[in-house]
Amino acid sequence: MNKSLIIVVIMVSIIIAGCSQKTPDTQHYEDIYVNLNEEFILHLNQTAIIKDVDFEVKILEFYNSPCPRGAKCIWSGLGVELEYTHNGEVKKGMDIGLAFGYKIIIIETDYETFAKMIIEEE
Repeated sequence: MNKSLIIVVIMVSIIIAGCSQKTPDTQHYEDIYVNLNEEFILHLNQTAIIKDVDFEVKILEFYNSPCPRGAKCIWSGLGVELEYTHNGEVKKGMDIGLAFGYKIIIIETDYETFAKMIIEEE
């Protein structure tokens, strides 16, 4: 590898690391029980348990490092990391997801404190 390529790789790594700020867990929320096709609000480390089906969704992290206006960014750093559980099996995904035959739709979020979502059968 030549020195120029190494420098570019290091600079990109630093930029990506700087853009990935995680929201600290400052408050505890109780798990909630909701129905399929029902809008609900979820917070960091809070779990929504879907009634009558063995499916749960939990917010693991909020990522909020938007690209400044007029700048060219490699990654904007906006996202909601979710964990899905069904019959004891666990999957993870970002923002909108399909997991275990269910579709998770984020309707609104501030990428810091909450995500308003709905879960539908696929």
